Amino acid sequence: TPLLAVAADLYADDRHVEEIRAHYDRSFAIARHHLGIDPPPGGFFLWLEVGDDVAFVRQLMAEQGIRALPGQFMGAPGAGSNPAAGFVRLALVHDHPKIEDAMSRVARLWRHDERKMV
Repeated sequence: TPLLAVAADLYADDRHVEEIRAHYDRSFAIARHHLGIDPPPGGFFLWLEVGDDVAFVRQLMAEQGIRALPGQFMGAPGAGSNPAAGFVRLALVHDHPKIEDAMSRVARLWRHDERKMV
């Protein structure tokens, strides 16, 4: 059918995949520049170890105007602990000027407390 033919053509075109991959490579390079981190091998989320993730997110919003998600809201507690607690999840999905600005703001707060990423 015509719809299947169009779908097959779309799936055969890897150009858009290369463009998306290049976008996220650049996004993580910006994060590396500002935070001194080694980016993960894939994905579009950056997980920073921050200690008290809820307090860090509150401070990040209040002082830097950056929205983030405390890791403990994303993890499932198991064996008495939540593996995502103590981390902040940052989505690097915006255009590069916005990511540049956001990472510089995150760095102001994150470096101040000398936190590390894992």
